[in-house]
Amino acid sequence: MFYDLAELVAGILITFTASFLLTNLVEHIQNKTNLGRSFVGSIVAPLFTSFPELVVFLTSILAVQGEKGHEIGIGTLFGQPFMTATISYGLVGIAVALGFITHNRKYTTMHVDKNLAIPYVFISILFPFLLLPSIINFILLQYILGCIFLASYFLFVFTMYKKRTQLEGSTYSSLIFRKALPSKVALLVQIIAIIVGLYVGSTYMVNSLVSLSASLGINALGLSILIVPVATSIPETLSSMIWAFRGEDSLSISSLVGEKALYSTFYPAIGLFSIQWINNQYSDMSIIFTTIISIILLVYVRMQKVPIYILYSGIIFFSIFAIYIFNL
Repeated sequence: MFYDLAELVAGILITFTASFLLTNLVEHIQNKTNLGRSFVGSIVAPLFTSFPELVVFLTSILAVQGEKGHEIGIGTLFGQPFMTATISYGLVGIAVALGFITHNRKYTTMHVDKNLAIPYVFISILFPFLLLPSIINFILLQYILGCIFLASYFLFVFTMYKKRTQLEGSTYSSLIFRKALPSKVALLVQIIAIIVGLYVGSTYMVNSLVSLSASLGINALGLSILIVPVATSIPETLSSMIWAFRGEDSLSISSLVGEKALYSTFYPAIGLFSIQWINNQYSDMSIIFTTIISIILLVYVRMQKVPIYILYSGIIFFSIFAIYIFNL
């Protein structure tokens, strides 16, 4: 028990450090390119921050044999968007409140780029389709859905690129390692440090959480939805909290919604092509809750203003899900 707790703390500290380096790197990329904050935050940042979940997914389907491994893998795909839509937005709301109290931001309402409504449209439309494999048990349907989800990801990337915006008032951030190394070497070292940090930190956290929760006797798919993303969603959540605290609202929201869009298009496609899809009441509930929250946020993001109480509302859905699992 002591070893598992020590491993969990070590994983959190390593992941936090990697997340800090990631935040700095994304800011550097945004300021060095003309891609725009909405594109960088929703497309570039998630490719880095989704690395822990990708590692968990691949490990679960390759290293863990049988249905249990598939359940953990699918639970990871469902869990990340669900965790982002509930807990992550709630934590961002706390960062907004702290930023307002400490005068690092002017408003408790987040003012965002209206183009960030685009990923919410993709999520709200596509994510419910993941309910179909549990309703229609037909292997060809998986491949058809896989093609649709994969094509949707590339359409999403193209759309965000065409609609990219470069917001005013951004501050330049030099690379952390630039102070001690030449620019190109610093960039390479920082990227390697982020990837290694996210991999090692997330692996430590997932292993410790699996050990600590093994005695609970909870369904593997349901538990993976609830537990795994708590560890693996730390990078994007911390990055978004930092940006929200500073008043960089579009970058904050785009990082979270970009992650959700990635897990509503590209990663489900990988899962649908590679494993036998498994749904149960836990996965169905997470899909429904994630879709509801996405539709609510779509409305407010389209108005370019997200009140702080909307950010906190997801915690209610998370609590209902957690109570449902542990009561069963």
